[in-house]
Amino acid sequence: LLSSIFSERGNCYMIYSKLPQ
Repeated sequence: LLSSIFSERGNCYMIYSKLPQ
């Protein structure tokens, strides 16, 4: 469970980092 939540957070972070700041 914890690993799946962390993985989901990681995916969101990757997408967010690709966005222009």
